[in-house]
Amino acid sequence: MSKLPSRMLGSKNRDKGNAMKSVLLPAVVMVIAWSWDAAHAAEVTLIAPGGIRAAVEQMIPDFERTTGHKVRATFGSGGGTKERVIRGEPFDMPIVQPRLEPVIASGQVVAASETPLATVAVGVAVRTGAPKPDISTVDAVKRLLLGSKAIAYPNAATGAAAGVSFNETLEKLAIADAMKPKIKIAQGGRGAMELLAKGEVDFGLTFISEIITEPGVEVVGPLPRDISTPTALVGFLSVHSKEPDAAKALLRTCPRPRPPPSTRREGCSRVGEKFAVTFRREEHRSAWNCLSRSISNSSLQSLGIPPFSARILLDLWPSIASVSLFFVILHPLSFS
Repeated sequence: MSKLPSRMLGSKNRDKGNAMKSVLLPAVVMVIAWSWDAAHAAEVTLIAPGGIRAAVEQMIPDFERTTGHKVRATFGSGGGTKERVIRGEPFDMPIVQPRLEPVIASGQVVAASETPLATVAVGVAVRTGAPKPDISTVDAVKRLLLGSKAIAYPNAATGAAAGVSFNETLEKLAIADAMKPKIKIAQGGRGAMELLAKGEVDFGLTFISEIITEPGVEVVGPLPRDISTPTALVGFLSVHSKEPDAAKALLRTCPRPRPPPSTRREGCSRVGEKFAVTFRREEHRSAWNCLSRSISNSSLQSLGIPPFSARILLDLWPSIASVSLFFVILHPLSFS
């Protein structure tokens, strides 16, 4: 059998080499990307009052998709959350309500990281399908409460901020004593809404953000500001954070509002805005990041690379390309 001409043999080897490179390079890229993912993905722990729960839970999936980090959130009463932060429990990002002085004085948070996030208003709820009463004025609210058979709201004694706020409302209306026989104290906003849904009370009161998440009840609206001041919520970075960079990214994500669409989704208002707030990912301002997002949703995803890894790949692409090329040059015999 005659031997192939050396020119044809060289061409055949080059074709084989090119085919092997086309398989090898994507594999090298994916290995580096997945290694980077594993090394840099973090679990961020967050603690917050229940009044902001709906908004935080809406924000978390988008943050996790965008960054590759995971968020483990804990929710409780406003007072209980603040006490846990002051005691120094190791959360990466606490969200607390005023007064902030004891939190800052405790030394458990980075004072300079103080970030106003939202305000939450106490609202009135009725059973689903029930007529919605007029609560537009102070006098209308007073008549409504005095004319009711029973109402439910969270227990202020356990630190529930909505309960503390509504107790102050009753004092401002000068009907605290008259309302005592009508009041059913509940364990948290959810407990108050459960009593309402079961028909045990005529009206339920708690933060609107705690009403909208519960079945069998509907929001009437917020109490007038003359008798009910919305509660502010403020985010900090903890001095105990094991993942400070990821915690900073989460805190930066929280305060970026879109124009408020409605009160139905989150039930809390951004500082300076009247109604609801949505949380969204941090803006990508550089052209390079815009290119990263575009490619992560197209060609790189077709290789099975997650969006977060795709963005990292583009950031590191010059280095990855050099490593890949160096690898190929060092192994010429693999392609013969």
